[in-house]
Amino acid sequence: LFLFLLTFLPIIIYEQGLGKTLQVIGLLSAVMQRSTAYNYRTRTRRKCLHPALVVCPRSVALQWEQEFQKFAKNFFRIHVYNREQILGRIATKKLLNALKKQHVDVVVMSYSSFLRTHEAMAPLADWCCVVFDEVHMLKGKTTKISLASNAVDCQRRFGLTGTVMQNTYEELWMLLNWARPGTIYRSINLCMHILKSLYQYEYM
Repeated sequence: LFLFLLTFLPIIIYEQGLGKTLQVIGLLSAVMQRSTAYNYRTRTRRKCLHPALVVCPRSVALQWEQEFQKFAKNFFRIHVYNREQILGRIATKKLLNALKKQHVDVVVMSYSSFLRTHEAMAPLADWCCVVFDEVHMLKGKTTKISLASNAVDCQRRFGLTGTVMQNTYEELWMLLNWARPGTIYRSINLCMHILKSLYQYEYM
């Protein structure tokens, strides 16, 4: 929450199983002012002006929903979207309708689903924050998923990963540039100087 209020846009780097998901749920509970005294079921007419978006690998989408139910039951209206479902068009229409009516607090979807729907969601959602789980998947400045993730209009961006770098230091730069759009790019010469120093240290 401290980082959120100071407009820092962090990348949370922990090994698997150390509570990254729980930290995000705690953050959203604070930002959206949810507590044990709140129950969305008794406030069905309440609108959410600034929902949150969680993008994650398809294999853990349901796990995110389960964690919300376990640690913040009845705090949020969760919409788990899976474009690969048999009734894909119906699922898409349901999601967009929920965003339009502001009847959803948190949208959880896979990377592939995000890639297909981000343009349709753009005019309907003013995200309070966007969370990319396994954010190291945003590799390559010109890949479709990287371009789509950088185009999202939101107040805050958070990345979760256990392996911030897999091959090169440039991958770290790309994630920092995603988290702080424009800031790192304007300091590209300094960034490349740091990378050069790291390479030299690596091969000393």
